[in-house]
Amino acid sequence: MDHDCDGEVDEDCDIDELVLVQLSGGSWHSLALDDQGRVWAWGLNGYGGLGDGTTDDHYDPALVPGVEGAVQVGAGNHLSAVLLDDGSVLAWGAGTEGQLGNGESEDSSSPVVVQGVEDVTQIAVGGAHVLALLEDGTIMAWGSNTSRQVGKESGDYHSTAVAVAGPRQVQSVAASANHSLALFEDGRVVGWGSNHDGQLGLGEGEVFTIPMLVPDLSAVVGISTSWFHSLAVLDDGTVMAWGTNEYGEVGSDDSSRVDSPIAVSGVEGALEAVAGGYHSLALLGDGSVMAWGYNRYGQLGDASAVNSSVPVAVDGLDDAVSISAGGYHGLAVTSLGHGLAWGWNATGQLGDGTLGAAMEPVVLPDVAGVVAVEAGGYHSLLLTDDAAC
Repeated sequence: MDHDCDGEVDEDCDIDELVLVQLSGGSWHSLALDDQGRVWAWGLNGYGGLGDGTTDDHYDPALVPGVEGAVQVGAGNHLSAVLLDDGSVLAWGAGTEGQLGNGESEDSSSPVVVQGVEDVTQIAVGGAHVLALLEDGTIMAWGSNTSRQVGKESGDYHSTAVAVAGPRQVQSVAASANHSLALFEDGRVVGWGSNHDGQLGLGEGEVFTIPMLVPDLSAVVGISTSWFHSLAVLDDGTVMAWGTNEYGEVGSDDSSRVDSPIAVSGVEGALEAVAGGYHSLALLGDGSVMAWGYNRYGQLGDASAVNSSVPVAVDGLDDAVSISAGGYHGLAVTSLGHGLAWGWNATGQLGDGTLGAAMEPVVLPDVAGVVAVEAGGYHSLLLTDDAAC
């Protein structure tokens, strides 16, 4: 049962009638933030990640009770977190690894307050850990620490927020399944957690507890993390990549892991780069999109199923303004507000009404006025400019 724009029950009101300002895709569920500071959720709910007090799945967006004044949402692996306008953080869903930050190690199907954090300006939700960037440019973290992604030498998890030692004057943070990155205001990047596949760019070490400066990397304006590789965009439009390269996702023709950042050849003038499961996308200044890496399901969008370590142009895209990469698919928004999708579609994540893979972009039917996209591991989200109820 849906809710109207005033929070009252109304079966005739759909989420596309709301003014949405942010979307976030987790592994199995999705979150949306509306312009009134409320949060909507849908998808799988076995661990309570939808925050409605139950563990019942639902596939239509429903209001998360008791959440007001939200300014950012983040979804992980059955985990949800919300930043409020007073600088505090709420969390719900899977909690057995302390990822709810409330001092407990149990799931919660209703929002709980993360203890020990205030003055938060940004959150980044990984698989089972969360990073919080504070006003003073420092970082707090909680949740799974099995790969030291929380930044502590001891403990498989931390159920309350702990300070990440070292980084200050941080501009943004990024979290993935087992590693974390932070971008400094001066364009440098640090990483910590698992480096098993070289995803921290720190050489041959396997695990780094303390954030370490990624060598030979400067003038960075954007960072992105995926399961086992990472990307950075420089202020001159160069894309740097490092980590696992089994399918060419780092842009090297050698399938061995890449332990330090390398420039991706064939990509110039990049405005944005996003890391998918085993593939990568870059949006160029002319509106075209380049792709490289794993392509079994068409996630490179070049009408083939051939992996490529050399960036290839996504077919038919010359006016893209935003991109997102899921586990095995890609999304783009055009300057006219059209949404396009390509790649794996076994769970309907392309939104075209089928379950068949698309080897090149397809226009999403009955969707217009798109202004942003977000891809989760196995699903997709669109933000439109539709008017409110």
